[in-house]
Amino acid sequence: MTRISADREGWDIILRSMRIPKDATIAGEKLTKYLLVQRQWDDKSGFLRKAGFELENWNKLRDAIRRLADAADAIEDGSNEYGTFYRVDSHWWVRARR
Repeated sequence: MTRISADREGWDIILRSMRIPKDATIAGEKLTKYLLVQRQWDDKSGFLRKAGFELENWNKLRDAIRRLADAADAIEDGSNEYGTFYRVDSHWWVRARR
C-alpha cells in the first residue's frame, strides 16, 4: 500500500506500507533488557508501565505488539547496524490502574 502525506514544508512524501510478516519475532531481550527497563535517556518503560506492562509480564507486551502488527500496516522508519525499524500507528486502549 502506498500513502501520500505532506511534511511540515508542504512537500509530498510517499510512504510505502506493509504488513509485518507473521513469522517476524521480537527478541525477549529487546523487551526485558531495553523497553521495560528504566533508562536515563530515551526511556520507554515509564509509558509502558502506565499501560500495565512490566518486567514481570513482558510476554503480555510481546503479545500486544504482535496483535498490533497483525492488525495494522507498518512503514519503514529507518535502519542501523541492528536492522530495519518499522513504525505502526495505532491507538491502544488500556484499563486504568486503580
